[in-house]
Amino acid sequence: MNRDQIDTIAQQHAFPDAKGPVEIVETHANFILLSTHFAFKIKKEVHFSFLDYSTLEKRLHFCQRELELNQRLTHGIYMQVLPICETPAGLEIRKTPGGQVVDYALQMHRMDPERHMPLMLEKGQVKPEHIQQIAQLLAQFHQNTTKIYRKVDWTSILADFSDILSTHDWVEKNIGHREAELLHAMVSGVSRFLQRMEGHLQYRNDQGYTVDGHGDLHSGNIFLLDTPILFDCIEFNDHFRQLDVLDEVAFLFMDLCYHLRPDLAEFLLSDYLDAHPVIEGPPDTALFYYYLCYRANVRFKVNALQAAQSDNKEARFQAQTYWSLLKDYFILFQKRGWF
Repeated sequence: MNRDQIDTIAQQHAFPDAKGPVEIVETHANFILLSTHFAFKIKKEVHFSFLDYSTLEKRLHFCQRELELNQRLTHGIYMQVLPICETPAGLEIRKTPGGQVVDYALQMHRMDPERHMPLMLEKGQVKPEHIQQIAQLLAQFHQNTTKIYRKVDWTSILADFSDILSTHDWVEKNIGHREAELLHAMVSGVSRFLQRMEGHLQYRNDQGYTVDGHGDLHSGNIFLLDTPILFDCIEFNDHFRQLDVLDEVAFLFMDLCYHLRPDLAEFLLSDYLDAHPVIEGPPDTALFYYYLCYRANVRFKVNALQAAQSDNKEARFQAQTYWSLLKDYFILFQKRGWF
């Protein structure tokens, strides 16, 4: 599906419960139609190094996988996968097939936008009590979800971090040549660190700290209802969702710092560790700060990709902000001698 087709579906209200105005949200990998009561998520026909939605069969598979995995933390928010059909009247998201199926949409209940965590952060409405709720929910989830026991390969972890090099040309064009060179210094430093830490990473895995988690836990994927809703977990790559619990906590910690709330970030870590004490000593602290670097890396890369796709000014600004945060974490890592 392309943007013109999505616009046509929205303009013609060709979807269930087509009442009221329709909003379209576009990301690097998805289109989301927002109606009065529902959201319809449609995967783009894209293929990145970390994600492959390039065929109709794959998009159906990952719609179904997303529905299944998100049931764990969303209390029925995710509803069903619906076909998008070519009918005599045009493209339509249908409750039952009719005409040629050309794509699929994942239907979800729409949540109150006023309770979206980024907006609440902007308004200063997120309180320590909210963070405590999230920390306790996350700790409970990590303790009860599937544990992943495997042989740790530091080169695989490095490969995830090193994928940031795919943004080299964008960085050089939009931030500067010296910053593009810094990409390579970051990767070299991380390589040395991970090689030294391989034994400790294996120890943490053997202790059960690697779990089938959420994988994309930042404030944009949280609604602060009576019970926090943690939605939009990673479905497209099991490898990114199966992670050390410190990696998961670091993502939201980093995101709160991005939103200029390091105080809430510290509450998150403290409350989580009270419920699930997973930092046993200095090596774990070093790992936590590595994960902060990695998560700033991920958010920078996602926004840089989106900016490169559509010359999106907001995505460009966010990419540049995450780049500054990544640099700050990298410098801190250097000062502490972890590289």
